[in-house]
Amino acid sequence: MRVLIVSDVHEQTDALVSIVEHEKACGLDYVLDCGDRYNGNPAIDPFSLRLPEGLKPGDFGYVDLGVPTLFLRGNHEVESIISQMQASGDVNHMRSLNAGEVVTLRAGASRLTVSGLPGIYSGRLCNR
Repeated sequence: MRVLIVSDVHEQTDALVSIVEHEKACGLDYVLDCGDRYNGNPAIDPFSLRLPEGLKPGDFGYVDLGVPTLFLRGNHEVESIISQMQASGDVNHMRSLNAGEVVTLRAGASRLTVSGLPGIYSGRLCNR
């Protein structure tokens, strides 16, 4: 199993896509994204469940990489972006891990079990 682990992209989406495309040519099975695709914006409430009018997840670096991606939110993520992304299907291959959730990735006979806490840790986010 080939797993690309990325973290702290901070909206450098072109670099992320380039790396993923290179690895896909080598037989990449999964991307494990440990968060912080977004760089943070003090004008956006990180706990809001609504994305500002006219914006979409791709505007913040959340793009479909074309590879199954397991995403663990970092401390710069905005809940509204993640919620809209999951609801809209804008990022078809991405699954966001919830706090304490355990997921096992499989490819052939190989397995990788992943769990974690999101970077914006609060009881409100984790008790849904």
